[in-house]
Amino acid sequence: MRIEKDQLIGGLLARDVRRFMRQAACFIIGPRTVTNVFGFSEGDACQLLRKFQKEGLVTVKGDHWEATAKGHALAIATAASPLRRATAERLIAEVVERARIINADSEFAYCVQRLVVFGSFVNGSQRPNDIDVACTLVARFDGEKQRALEDERRGEQGMV
Repeated sequence: MRIEKDQLIGGLLARDVRRFMRQAACFIIGPRTVTNVFGFSEGDACQLLRKFQKEGLVTVKGDHWEATAKGHALAIATAASPLRRATAERLIAEVVERARIINADSEFAYCVQRLVVFGSFVNGSQRPNDIDVACTLVARFDGEKQRALEDERRGEQGMV
């Protein structure tokens, strides 16, 4: 999902509603939630939640609201401009090159077995919103050497 610069949802800028959904989507939503994010009065907050309900962003659950699938989608929506095809191709080439570097370095506990590009880029879009890449990793070694590398990496991450 992509939101436009001046797009409105419930009378508010979509990017502000997206910010609200990012903060509230995984919680029980009530008028106080709206008041804390937007500074609205409780009455205005209830009215806004009803607008969000009509937009399909939230649904009533007893005495509160919860985010719908559409509300969660808005929370992760992008406001960035679509990529140019040439930029997308360059970014994919960079991912492939990083995979080659990882596979050539025995310091890493895993190798990249497979990279798969899918989504709008593969479907030929000249201006994809994003690049969808799946990656399959496999253990580089067997047994104790693999466990030692994994333990070493976990220890380094704990020190950061």
